Amino acid sequence: MFDQTLKLLSARVLLSVVLGLVANLALAYEYNATTPGTRAAGMAGAFIGQADDASAIFYNPAGLSLNAPDSEVAINVGNAPSYSSDAPSEVTQDDFFVHWISYRVNNYGFAYFQLQDYTLPASSLEGAKNIKNSQWSVAGAWDVHDYIGLGASFDMIAASEDFIWEDNAFGFTFGLHSALLNMRTVGLNAGLTYKTEADFGTYTADRYFGRPQSLALGLNGRFNIASALLNLNYQIETLAWDKITSTPSGSSVIGQYEKSAFGLEVAMPIKNINYALRFGSATATEETTLQKPQAYDYDSSTFGFGANFSENYTVDIANEVRDYDLNGVTLSETFITVALTVKMR
Repeated sequence: MFDQTLKLLSARVLLSVVLGLVANLALAYEYNATTPGTRAAGMAGAFIGQADDASAIFYNPAGLSLNAPDSEVAINVGNAPSYSSDAPSEVTQDDFFVHWISYRVNNYGFAYFQLQDYTLPASSLEGAKNIKNSQWSVAGAWDVHDYIGLGASFDMIAASEDFIWEDNAFGFTFGLHSALLNMRTVGLNAGLTYKTEADFGTYTADRYFGRPQSLALGLNGRFNIASALLNLNYQIETLAWDKITSTPSGSSVIGQYEKSAFGLEVAMPIKNINYALRFGSATATEETTLQKPQAYDYDSSTFGFGANFSENYTVDIANEVRDYDLNGVTLSETFITVALTVKMR
């Protein structure tokens, strides 16, 4: 009887630990995640329906079929300030530089995106360690109709610890882009993407994040008003972990996020330079089906600016402010990124 009671208590403790890890998995993945592409970041990542530059490799590879130059390379760098927590079970984030590089030739592209940089405190079960997550992608797009494009990318998600490559997992991204309305003064585009889960299977042991599966729908409205061009974007996305394969019981543990984002881009030529202003907002809510609902949510607001010189050189700047509600604890942090894009026609 005593042995059965002890086993039952141990199982309950083990389950609570695993569920706590899953909550932190969803929490740390979403709150430490960067927003790749400085232009897209200025619109809070609402870019799946527009997807008309090299960052489409990340957001919607079908966008590579749109207005493809002979080649285009984009280099993005940025800084994120520190975020820390006194709770030993939570990850912390130190000051770090993010960087993304994307290159496309016609309808094909290659990209490297740094997704996360986070530090476990010395008081955590795993001890102090710095972990970086990155994504390497090879993508292609194909026109199946005048108004429909399909795209796909092969993605490798890698984790490094203290600058040493530790683990990797593979996944795919599938995208569709459709011009629902294409007139000279107005247009309506839709984008749909599905990302497969890339699971390291080592989260509970080493706290390496993989990538959750996600399904997203984006809409883009284009409006030509006099000499100005307006892009209005809205998207919704569901991110979910089907399982953590290293759970001691071997059972599936489910975590899910719901996100929505809105973005606006206003571009206008002044003399010989095309300027752009961008604004955006996003909301993310964590929903874990095997755990009592927790308030792990955030809201973000973004602002961006761009200047295009001679059509071939573009400089973009984006600023994002995120306000968190971490189960009653409120935090705020700012991400700033700068990008240089060179197009060769």
